[in-house]
Amino acid sequence: TPDDGSFTWTADNCGPPGDYSIRVTGSCGVLDTSDGTFSIPECSLSLSAPNGGEHWDPGSEQTITWDSATCGDAVRISLMENGGLCKTIVASTPNTGSFLWVAQICEAVGCGYKIRITDLATNKFDESAAAFCICLPCVPTVDSPDGGESWEEGTSHAIRWDPVAGCDAEVKLELLRGGTVCQ
Repeated sequence: TPDDGSFTWTADNCGPPGDYSIRVTGSCGVLDTSDGTFSIPECSLSLSAPNGGEHWDPGSEQTITWDSATCGDAVRISLMENGGLCKTIVASTPNTGSFLWVAQICEAVGCGYKIRITDLATNKFDESAAAFCICLPCVPTVDSPDGGESWEEGTSHAIRWDPVAGCDAEVKLELLRGGTVCQ
């Protein structure tokens, strides 16, 4: 580089994190090295939300959160579906640790979604530990029993509800006594 007394360098680890110094060598082989060492912390990303198991309604506002204090100034946020890139939520946003997003589906409502945060300076990334769901609220309506019935112990009765189209293939039935689950 020209011997003008300054050079702008983008810090980059050349192996595992450690103690670094700079050496400047002139054309005649005369050199000088930094008086002390400095460190280059390795970029470490940790996505905290959504991190798996959440159920978000399409169109609802959700906050994506992460920790990446040792990384660059900007991150990319991507929506993954069933292991593949579904869409880029934002190509570049300040690395503030949170981003407000209006949840959107890719192909269909479902439970195979993950969020991926990528540091733009190093391309290191982290994503949701497990899948989360972006789906419409599924609230079946109980039709029978509807109240006032008297069922003798040991007799069989049909429990009926209106299923909600596009929801889970299975439902969970529970017996409540005084509002508390007993079976």
